[in-house]
Amino acid sequence: MRASIATGPLVVGDSATVTLSISIDEGWHINAPAPKQKFLIPTRIEWRLPDGVSAADAEFPAPLVRRLEFAGDKDLELFEGDIVVRAQLSAAEDADLSGPATAVLHYQACNDRVCLRPTSIELPLGWTQSDAGAAAFSGNSEAQRIAASVEAGPWVVVPVMLGLGLILNLTPCVYPLILVTIAFFGGQAGGRRGRRIWLAVVYVLGIAVTFSAVGASAALSGSFFGSVIAMPSVQFGLAALMVALALSAFGVFQIQIPTALATKIGAAGGGALGAFFMGMTMGLVAAPCVGPVVVGLLVYVGSQGDVAHGVLLFFLLALGLGLPYVVLAAAAGSISALPRSGAWLQWTEHLFGCILLAMALYFAGGLLPDNIEHWLMAGYLAGATVFLAFIDKAGSEFRTFLFGRRVAGVVALAAIVFVYAPAGDASAELPWQDFSAPTYDAARKSGSPFVMEFGADWCLPCKEMEERTFKDATVLEAGKGMTFISVDMTTSDRRTELILKSFEVFGAPTTIFYGPDGKEWKRKIGFIGPDDFAKLLREGWKKSDASDKASLGNASGA
Repeated sequence: MRASIATGPLVVGDSATVTLSISIDEGWHINAPAPKQKFLIPTRIEWRLPDGVSAADAEFPAPLVRRLEFAGDKDLELFEGDIVVRAQLSAAEDADLSGPATAVLHYQACNDRVCLRPTSIELPLGWTQSDAGAAAFSGNSEAQRIAASVEAGPWVVVPVMLGLGLILNLTPCVYPLILVTIAFFGGQAGGRRGRRIWLAVVYVLGIAVTFSAVGASAALSGSFFGSVIAMPSVQFGLAALMVALALSAFGVFQIQIPTALATKIGAAGGGALGAFFMGMTMGLVAAPCVGPVVVGLLVYVGSQGDVAHGVLLFFLLALGLGLPYVVLAAAAGSISALPRSGAWLQWTEHLFGCILLAMALYFAGGLLPDNIEHWLMAGYLAGATVFLAFIDKAGSEFRTFLFGRRVAGVVALAAIVFVYAPAGDASAELPWQDFSAPTYDAARKSGSPFVMEFGADWCLPCKEMEERTFKDATVLEAGKGMTFISVDMTTSDRRTELILKSFEVFGAPTTIFYGPDGKEWKRKIGFIGPDDFAKLLREGWKKSDASDKASLGNASGA
């Protein structure tokens, strides 16, 4: 990481702006000034100023909200790439501007798997001209080779968003539009199948243009979302909005656009231009049903701040929403085969209402302890599934529909149990021992493989390994009979520095696997999942077996 600082002219009785430019290496990030996880090291500026000179709180840009591979479902607030931080310096009438002045940038560098030790950069200040102090910092060579986090691929995003768009067609506001719109295309085409398909395609393009513009706008406002979405008041407000939209979906009240506006939109002209305009305004006509889903997606896209990603999501949603129009326009006579509107459409509204309540719980969850949020969400999802699959009366007169939703409910309940049920005894974990010379020497002489783990309280991957890896039943089974030694890197004292230097450890988490001969055979930097950790432990035991066979062979040969 590199940092430079520039200070405007400062004289007694006046103020000046300090601009701190920070360039973060690709694949790495630093934490926001107020990270959600309290044990993480915040990025901050310490001012060492002469008497009479003071600094206002530094103005950081809006942090990015990311979910990295090791962090599970935790939102992380961080900085990547190039950022600029500004602050105002003020000099009193009796200020001594001849003394030394320094800004100290304190930060911790992490990537998607490992956190390096907290460090700082000292940048000297100059009062009368731009002054640049620079410092460079990069991770150790092995840590730099760790792969970047893997985002969900197109095989996940594309079907999910297309499916969501298709499902929106089954809401009471949209479903009747299909029949009316296809009939309109048929009248315009005069029985010509190709013309009817063309009008349907243009109609879908109109939907896609509007939705893509909405997605781009949400992403461009990402700095706004990134800066305020972590505020408790904003989280509470978003949760309340989702609850209000959900109540609308359950029919407690209705959200409607003015009748005059709806009439004007519906009076579109004929031809391709009229079909395109109808598609662009379709979201307004169907707003009572489509709006809640769009609002939820807007919040997500805005928090990501990625324009291309935002456009893609809304474009796919629009394609899913418009696909039935093209298919039905191509299949002459298929409209009569569509099921009539009825109470079953109300069930789809209830489905979206339950999704919105889940989003409300998600936003409110940021105000709750992690363990309460986890089990509250699990209980809600289970309850909502039972309601939608077995209790809700809407659409129950259709036996096939009723059977299908009950089957889906059983599958959903099984998935919830699989995701949220603890893997084993939550209180069980690997028997870690604090590092000491006698403990280390005893492990080397034990004739069994052993493991050393270097972690810290400020290391989020370390915390995730404690919760997800070290308590896993498979890991516990594979580690039986082994010695596990931990080294705490949280504080920087002389003893810790000597231990880290002796084992050539630079970042956390670092895990060293030793064979039965007491020699290191594997070193892993970064987060290790339960399956990989258990595999490494089993390989350690295999090395122990190989060592025993070699000893027997030597003895027989002698």
